[in-house]
Parts: sequence; C-alpha cells; structure tokens
Amino acid sequence: MSQTAPNTGPTTPSPTVNISTLSGPPHSFNMSADDTARPSSSVPMLTKGNYPKWKMHVKGHLSAGDHGRVIKRTADPQGNLVDPVPPTDPDELRAWQKSERVVWGVLLLTANELHFELLEQYEDQSAWKIWRAIEEHHIQDDASL
Repeated sequence: MSQTAPNTGPTTPSPTVNISTLSGPPHSFNMSADDTARPSSSVPMLTKGNYPKWKMHVKGHLSAGDHGRVIKRTADPQGNLVDPVPPTDPDELRAWQKSERVVWGVLLLTANELHFELLEQYEDQSAWKIWRAIEEHHIQDDASL
C-alpha cells in the first residue's frame, strides 16, 4: 500500500518567464494570476531607442489583470492628475501588493540591463517610484537629443 501526501487544496502555478538571453528580441511572459487567465504577451527589452514602444508594451501586458493601476496617474475630483496611492481596505491592499509584484517582475526582466542601477536603488520602493525614475531617465535622454 502506498501513501500519498495529503491534499492541501488547490495550487496556483507560479508565473513563468521564458528568456533565452537578457538582450535581443522580445521575450514571452506568462504571468497568470489566480484571478485572471492571461494569454502570453510579448514585451521587448528596454533599450536606449525603444522607450515609447517598450512603455506601451508594458502597459498593455499589465492591463489584463488591472496591474497597471499601480503605475498610472488618475484624476482627482477637481480633474488634477494624482499619483497612484495604495488603498486602505485590506482586501484591496492585498490585490494592490500583488500588482506591485507583477509590475516589478516585468521591469526586472525587461529593463534590467539598461537600468540595473535604478532598479537596485529603488528595490524596496513602490513600482510607481521606479516607473517614474525610468521615465525621467528617458525624458532627459530624449531632451538631450
């Protein structure tokens, strides 16, 4: 008679990333969340010359699970754009924190080579802060051209 391990409930597959090299062609991500079935999408590695395209690919990838909300400004009641702020409700905060991890994962895998120092500097901060740092870096580069 064989013994089997007790069933501890459903398991959630870990996000997978297929990367052949850290630079070169777009890489395939399958970051399925337990609340959303998401198809694989292609996000290119960030280079000095493709920031606008990279930004749109990242936002498109994050939109499937509403993960982009942690890097998106919203309008307040007066119509002013405000930075994203984590919710105070515990359940909403858990979902927000999950979105932060998803955004960080995409940034680490696609901006790593070009922005290693920034990623390291902002490691323990919000996805919004690193997103803005990368954006500011590219705005400065574009302005200098």
